[in-house]
Order: sequence, then C-alpha cells, then structure tokens
Amino acid sequence: MRERGPAGLRAQSGGKGLTDTEARTSALCEAVERYCGTRHGDEPVVVDTLRALGEPALHPNACQLYAEEQFRDRERWNRSGSPFHHVPEPFDAERPVEWTPVWSLTGRRQRLLPTSMLYFTSTPGAPGPYADSNGNAAGSSPEDALLQGFMELVERDAVALWWYNRTRQPGIDLDAFGEPYIGRLREGYRRMGRDLWALDLTSDWGFRRSWRCPGAPGPQ
Repeated sequence: MRERGPAGLRAQSGGKGLTDTEARTSALCEAVERYCGTRHGDEPVVVDTLRALGEPALHPNACQLYAEEQFRDRERWNRSGSPFHHVPEPFDAERPVEWTPVWSLTGRRQRLLPTSMLYFTSTPGAPGPYADSNGNAAGSSPEDALLQGFMELVERDAVALWWYNRTRQPGIDLDAFGEPYIGRLREGYRRMGRDLWALDLTSDWGFRRSWRCPGAPGPQ
C-alpha cells in the first residue's frame, strides 16, 4: 500500500508477521497510520502567534527538545543531507502560524501545537517545525493506539541512546527462546550473506527492548 506523495521505498507501507495474514494486517495498520498522519485540508486550525495565544499554546521545543547548541550549529547538522538529522530554524514567537488543538494526557486538557508538527505534508518552503513518525501508531481502540505509540517512543529512545552514544550492550541468546522461526530467519539472512543477532537495549525507562540487527559484523 502506498501513501500519497513522491514514490520511493519510504513512501510505502510494509508489515511484518509470522504468517501472511499477520504481515498483511501489519501493513494495513501502517497504511492507516500514514493516512492519518497526512494533512487533508479539513483539520481544525487557528492562525496566530505563540505570544498572542498565551498559555494554551505549547512552544514546539517543549516537544522537539532540541538543545541550544543544535540550533547554533544547525547549518553544520543540516549539511549531512539526511532529513532524520535536520534541525529547523528556532521558532519565532512573533510569527503567525497555524495551530491545531491536541489533548494533553498529563494536563488532562486541550493545548495547541503548530500544525506543521502534526502532519507529514507541510506547506512547501515553510520554515518548520516539521512532523515525523515518532510515536505514530494505529490500534483497535484509542487506548490501544496510545499504548502502541508510547511503546514506539520507548523503543526509539532506547535505540538512540545506544546508537548515538556507541554504548556496549549485552547480547541476547536467541536460541534460548526455542522458537523454530528464529532458525528460519537465520537461514534466510544467511542466504543473503547476512548475520542475525540481538542486543538488550533496556533503558532507564525500565522496559526491556531488544534490537535485532541483520547484516552487521556482530554485537559490540
């Protein structure tokens, strides 16, 4: 299934599972996620400045969490050409932008965030901030989707702590699970000239997170 927009591998929805039905269901759920993350033009918005909207409006950096050093060095960061490392311009509290209502789970009330942070398709040439797929999830109910999205944030945080800091993490004995499909995975990767191993990336959140890594030389 393909989302609207430029063609390419990352513009497609893929799924995983131990059976064909599981994989197709997973792909369908990802397509739903991408569709819901695409702006269609009928979303409720208000146009104003951060300063004028006052306390209900959240400064985007309260969610993005960029360091001041990253803003100062944004040109160097952005020269990498990777959209995953792109740092937007510092947010201008005096510039009118579109804001969308969101619900705060911690404050239990409505807040406002810049609309460009919430949908994958933004106005061409807009200075940002930009949306990404972190915490995007579909589920059988709002509570299920919320849990899936939260767990995705936990896993990406754990992977980032390991990857960017190059920490040494303990390996996981995949044979200890006694699952026949692990042998099939190994054989499939072997035919492609790849290895299969896993790391324990449990972080300070306390959730256990493993990282399966095909194609790398071995755990560090």
